[in-house]
Amino acid sequence: INSITVIIPSLFEQRVLEKLRNELEGKIKDLYIVSLNTAYDIGKNVDVNLLINYLKQNNCGRATFLPLNTIRGKEIAPSSLTIMTQMPGFIDVASNIVDYDPQYKDVISSILGNVGIADTVENANHISKMIKSNYKIISLDGDVIFAGGALAGGQKTYNTNVLFNLEEKLNKAKEEYDEVLKKYLKLLNENQLLIADFSDTNILKLKTKATIIRLEQVPRSSIAQGFDILSSQSLVKGYSAALYALSNCPSMAPTLFTPAASIKQIKALIIGASITGLEASSILKLNGAETFILDKDPKKEELIKSVEAKFIPYSASTPLNSILSNKDIIISAAFTQNFTPTIITKKHLNSLANGTVLIDTTAKNIKLPSSFTPHNIIFYRNTHFEHLCPKTSSILFANNLLNLIKQISPTPSSIDLKHSSIRPMLYNSKP
Repeated sequence: INSITVIIPSLFEQRVLEKLRNELEGKIKDLYIVSLNTAYDIGKNVDVNLLINYLKQNNCGRATFLPLNTIRGKEIAPSSLTIMTQMPGFIDVASNIVDYDPQYKDVISSILGNVGIADTVENANHISKMIKSNYKIISLDGDVIFAGGALAGGQKTYNTNVLFNLEEKLNKAKEEYDEVLKKYLKLLNENQLLIADFSDTNILKLKTKATIIRLEQVPRSSIAQGFDILSSQSLVKGYSAALYALSNCPSMAPTLFTPAASIKQIKALIIGASITGLEASSILKLNGAETFILDKDPKKEELIKSVEAKFIPYSASTPLNSILSNKDIIISAAFTQNFTPTIITKKHLNSLANGTVLIDTTAKNIKLPSSFTPHNIIFYRNTHFEHLCPKTSSILFANNLLNLIKQISPTPSSIDLKHSSIRPMLYNSKP
């Protein structure tokens, strides 16, 4: 093996690239980072023409490229800006209210430097008229007055069956991603090592001459903790899922005693004492909820008590309806590296109280019919809740990845896959 290729989530690409560039540039002979839409070769310039031709040849859609060495920023003329700053409701130029790395100043300016932000559509429209519609103005509600005077806006519409429409689109996107991945893997040879998370992909259908390290198969050991991407992402997933549940719950979490009324604390049920489940329980408890964790393994009772939750043993004979019936928040997080059970189905829905927040952090814990419309409950499934905290997730991902690469490549000219913590992650296939 003489080169390493790493596939990363597109959401993480900037921070992962920065981390690996800072730590590994010049130390690893051939290291490539690939995201869903863009390929980067660390330490070298990207040929945009090659990327565009690749998109055309492989039917991968279109992409907009912003070359740092040629792009020029845009701005609002001083005369127009003077008028805008004196108008009621004007907030600022869009490029002034976003955070970015200074090296991307021209890129941000080219996109947002000539866009104004106003508080309401009425004020945005008034500002646009006063500057003769020379620049785009956007309201805080997302209404847009384009340069030239055209206006786009109105009431946002919501599909009551949006969850299942979204799942259908996600499944289609996964199929398309798998097809792109298959084509990419065929380009690799037996001298290359590929590192990626294949948890959302049927790896048995993928054929490549390259050796694969599966990030989702990292062993649970003290030695592997430094590159245990699954655990670090699961921690953020549990945190995000708990906060999402609290923000959508119709009741405040803690007990309240006020002159107006005494409010009881809410009850939250976590299904599965996984890292995701334990972190979700900790966050809910911290915010004042009474927490319960349902799990089939009695050995986890002490671990559950350590996060101040009450243990509910689960088996095939467990009266699940009665357990679900009085809970304000239910978060399912029952999964292992190789198995995700189905626990809640249509038959359990009638036991849920009105206003229950039902969240599935897995793909299978909650199985509902496609015709299901959530009238009396709030139901949300997200298998990547960690993406709601992209900065934290990407920092952890980058550091885990860095530790893994240092483990398998202790020197620039060597790649060692014989370590006991690496062998369980290896996968080989024949095209």
